[in-house]
Amino acid sequence: KGGFVQKVGSAIKFVHDKVWEAAYGLIPDDEKNKFHYNLGLLLFSVSRGKDLGGAIFHVIDQINHGIPQLIQPQMTRDIIELNFYSGSKAMDRSDYKTAQSYFSNSFLLLPEDHWSSDYEFSLQLYFLSAKVAYSCGNIEKAYILLKKILEEGCCLADKLDAYHLYATILHACEESDEAYTTCHEVLSQLNETIPDSVDMRSTMAIVKETGDMLQKKSDTELSEMKEMDNVLLFTLKFYTLLICIAFWKKPTIMPFIGCRMIRISLEHGVSLDSVVGLVMYAGVLCQQSKLPNIREACRIGKVAMSMLKRFVNSSDILPRVNFCYYGFTAVHVLPLQVCSANLRKGFEVGMSAGDSATDAFYNSIHLIRISLLSGENLPGLLEETDYHLEAMTRLRNKVSMPYLLAYRETIAMLIDKGESTGAKQNYGELEEKIESNAVYAQRHKETLSVNRALQSFWLGYTQRCHHYAKKSLEMQLLGRHNKLVILFYGECDC
Repeated sequence: KGGFVQKVGSAIKFVHDKVWEAAYGLIPDDEKNKFHYNLGLLLFSVSRGKDLGGAIFHVIDQINHGIPQLIQPQMTRDIIELNFYSGSKAMDRSDYKTAQSYFSNSFLLLPEDHWSSDYEFSLQLYFLSAKVAYSCGNIEKAYILLKKILEEGCCLADKLDAYHLYATILHACEESDEAYTTCHEVLSQLNETIPDSVDMRSTMAIVKETGDMLQKKSDTELSEMKEMDNVLLFTLKFYTLLICIAFWKKPTIMPFIGCRMIRISLEHGVSLDSVVGLVMYAGVLCQQSKLPNIREACRIGKVAMSMLKRFVNSSDILPRVNFCYYGFTAVHVLPLQVCSANLRKGFEVGMSAGDSATDAFYNSIHLIRISLLSGENLPGLLEETDYHLEAMTRLRNKVSMPYLLAYRETIAMLIDKGESTGAKQNYGELEEKIESNAVYAQRHKETLSVNRALQSFWLGYTQRCHHYAKKSLEMQLLGRHNKLVILFYGECDC
């Protein structure tokens, strides 16, 4: 009646912000937290049992004004669960900072004996908090939370998620030795036997045996295989991570892991990680020199990518399968522009998922490499490269950064020889880390050599191009697509 509020649909609002500010100003400062808390409790009481959707944030934000002093004992459990639920909802929206805040409030109210009195909830809260901490770049906090799960967990099954995330973070931080050991030990506990090394003859035999098994399956038979039960899901999940780590730690073991994943899938059914195994196997075939291998690799890769449609949560592994398929296999048969578009999607999905940042940055490397080869606008590509490097720096991902820097140097050289486009940051501290891992150092040298050949070609330095092309082709771990690129530029230069 006073004209200060008006009805809008089913809601009531102040007619102007100044009216709201004046009304709010009537509340004494030392009573405002209590006012918000009581308002939150009122909203909670009338909405209990209802699906509030995004409105849950408004309710819990009011209640949290009372943490910890105003919380009544009988409300503690409800408020812990509300914050946990709100944190989970924030994660679904890729809002990891907000999720971290909600989970922190749950921790503040937990009883001291929560591991014994509420074991299952403690597992969930610690694990999701670790995922959020990792997604926000707080590596130390993630480690602390995960180690607590590994310390308090009652059995291996309860620790598997924590082990997997722990190894993932180790890998992202370039601690490949410990990451590999962690996956190896867990797989051993899951009754898997992984050799320390596999010689070339054994590798070829394993790949041929697996290839024979796959060739007996039509595209339809492969794509319609039954789904795997829960027993072996984690086995494949750890193999998927192990094969990525092996790329930097033990490249010679990769064919064994990929073939083992395929054999498990053929015998017990498929899962999302089976798709990764098939795509990885296709990539291994592409590294071999025979043309029939390329055709068979592309068939298997294409079937594997079509299988993603079967799984509701396929976005969980999309970053990983995209960089494997479009970075190693599809580049031989699809337009480079198609590959770069899907790699860009892999990066975006990986970043939004938070804990898939390492896979997102693998997409970054292939995206910039293929975009450069496909002739994208160089200033725009330089800007995109710097965006990826900034994200890597923010999330402390050291695995991919040296490779992206090598391509950045090439882009800058082709624009203006780096005069005004040089790197904005000093990444010199990475050099020592690179040299500490022999495989990592070798792959980095190959990337540098390939980029030197590209730079020399486009800048008109014929002898230098020929030198780096020859040097690149002599390197043992040079990828097949890079080899074809070098052969092309080397021949053009001659």
